[in-house]
Amino acid sequence: MAEAFMFFDPYRIWKIMKKEGGRLFRRLDELRDVHVMMEWALRLGAAADPVVTRIMDHLVPREMQLKQDTLAALRAFDREKWSSWSARLQMRARRVPLEGKVYQLGALRAWDEAYRLHKQALRNRSVKSWHALRVGLKKFRYTVENFLPARHEKWGQDLKNLQDCLGEGHDLAVLWDAAVRINVFPDSESRAHWRALISRERQERIERYRAMTIGPGSLWNVWRSGLPSPERLRQAALQWMQTSARFRETDLNHARRVRSLALQLFSGLRTRGRASRKEIRDQRNILHAAAIFHEVGRAAAQKKHGKTTARLLRGLPPLPGFSKELLLRTAIIVRHHCRGVGILEDQYIAGIQERERQTLIQLTAILRLAEALAHYDDPPIARISICRDPGSIIIEADGYAASCRHAEKVARARYLLEFACNQPIFIRSTSNPPDTNNSA
Repeated sequence: MAEAFMFFDPYRIWKIMKKEGGRLFRRLDELRDVHVMMEWALRLGAAADPVVTRIMDHLVPREMQLKQDTLAALRAFDREKWSSWSARLQMRARRVPLEGKVYQLGALRAWDEAYRLHKQALRNRSVKSWHALRVGLKKFRYTVENFLPARHEKWGQDLKNLQDCLGEGHDLAVLWDAAVRINVFPDSESRAHWRALISRERQERIERYRAMTIGPGSLWNVWRSGLPSPERLRQAALQWMQTSARFRETDLNHARRVRSLALQLFSGLRTRGRASRKEIRDQRNILHAAAIFHEVGRAAAQKKHGKTTARLLRGLPPLPGFSKELLLRTAIIVRHHCRGVGILEDQYIAGIQERERQTLIQLTAILRLAEALAHYDDPPIARISICRDPGSIIIEADGYAASCRHAEKVARARYLLEFACNQPIFIRSTSNPPDTNNSA
């Protein structure tokens, strides 16, 4: 659960709580492994079998020691601190609705990783790959169980059955490794018998798993169809970024104003016929993400918040629907939207094609101007329209005033857009006559 929240909430207590709980759970896991091995030894062999006797002789004292260690760990566990963390984290958790797009995206991310491990296990068929799949499936199951209750009601039993198959297969592998390590076999015949016995039990569970996950009726396909479709992934990814920005103490009202103005500028300035539909969609989504995330780093660094925010974006995990490449481009825009012409000398864009470089410069310029216009608050600028005169671009903005204290900032901010469009840009209020002398 902590991992699911850490995916979008950077609050440090999640990591501390996960680490603290992990220490205790590791003790419990060791004790559980001993209990499971004892149970399987008795199920597979007769009580009088010398192999079973040797296994029990080894595990019983180990069980007693682990019980003492676990009891000591439980006594040392700080319940008051845990309760304090729980109260604080519960308040944060309530800010994200169950079944929402953010949790759907988290579940899809877990599905992607588990499905990758599924294909790898079918290909490699090694004990290690089946164990990795078990862990991946468990993370997907718990994500669905805790954050997508409606889906869990439909999928829960199948998820449990598959996890049981993989879990029992793993337990049998652990038993075999332990038996070999402590050398419980009196002769080669006994060793071959137990190896065949354990292999048969493991193979039965693998076949049971394969029957439910291969072919047209595969459970993997059922689960994927219940998560965001490819057409809705970008929307879910942008919702995730908005949620993540909110948890990083961003002024979302300001960010939304910047986003609205930036997207209006983008729509008005876009030249038809120069880019494919996919390229335009990518550009719009990058600009959308940059507008929402552009001031996330301000809490950590007032002076160089653009640089700080870009570093945060580059460190984010790839999102379903928003690749690492798109995140890197978003980071470039956020890094240089504040001031100056540093983007013209950025090492990253120096290595890309000229057309894409010009696009990044224009998107950065749009965000810079939108951010300046968003500071108008009495009244706020809500609507923008763009018309083109021969040799110039005119931006009409409801509520714009050339005499306002924000006009100087807008005048500075438009320079990069003029450079990107290779045309002078005039800004005026929609109520003004088309006289460029009245522009900022």
